[in-house]
Amino acid sequence: MDFNHLPILFIRLVFLLSLLTTLTSHSATMTWLRPMSFGIEVEGVEIVGGPELQVMQYLAERMPQYEHKFESYPLKRNWYLIQNPTDDDNVYCFYGASYKAERETWGYFSEHTTILMPYPIVSLKGALDKYSKNDSVSLKQLFSADLSTVLFDGAVNVWTEAVRTYSEDNSNFLKFNVGHANAENLSSSLLKSRRIDFAYVGSSFNEIKKLERDNDIQFSVYSVKEFENKAHAGHRFLCAKNAKGLEAVNAINHAISEILSKPAQSKEYRDLNFKAVGYHPDVKHRFDKMWESLH
Repeated sequence: MDFNHLPILFIRLVFLLSLLTTLTSHSATMTWLRPMSFGIEVEGVEIVGGPELQVMQYLAERMPQYEHKFESYPLKRNWYLIQNPTDDDNVYCFYGASYKAERETWGYFSEHTTILMPYPIVSLKGALDKYSKNDSVSLKQLFSADLSTVLFDGAVNVWTEAVRTYSEDNSNFLKFNVGHANAENLSSSLLKSRRIDFAYVGSSFNEIKKLERDNDIQFSVYSVKEFENKAHAGHRFLCAKNAKGLEAVNAINHAISEILSKPAQSKEYRDLNFKAVGYHPDVKHRFDKMWESLH
């Protein structure tokens, strides 16, 4: 053996080992997508703050096999990025997607991430407290007590159907022909002037706080007993429909399963989700109960 060549061989071996380490340690990138919404803080396209980022980071911490990026684009741009992947080392996953069967033709859905509560209602501060049990009220009881609300022409949903069902003689609600954009402000004005006793004005804490500031009033927020069985699991991740996307969805599902299997982590994850969805603190008790029943 020619020992004079050993230093050169050693250098080559070190170089090859270094190259192999670099190649095997390279991580795929998961880019978490979310459009602008209440509470999201963005610099350029990077999401840098807000409760929705906290939920995504809580899951990302449990997926060390990826490098993680958090970006915000208009909704159509998010869908385009998922449907038209160009980088083999990057997979796009949208946070907060509703399940729709047609979307399965171009994306993979994760398991649900949170609990969606239906149609809370508001009144002037404390006005419905005597009818409330655990922050929940019954529409049937409210109408039996001759309390009133408002409906808007053209609106057809769970709320309008319930009002018409439980207000038996249709004398407990006012009707207005206004656009949806003006409905919540009008509801607030009617509450403030005491022309109605309660109304549906949206579920977001930030939306409700804005209405309070704009109208110089304070609301109490209540769940509706007749809607309790309409709470459902929702908000999923939707990832690109390719091998990387399937791997990403499996990793997300595994992270969610691990979190829910540990009571302390499940509680922490639940509380992060409550803030991320934007529910009013008055319905926290109801949300926690629903979380337990649906997990």
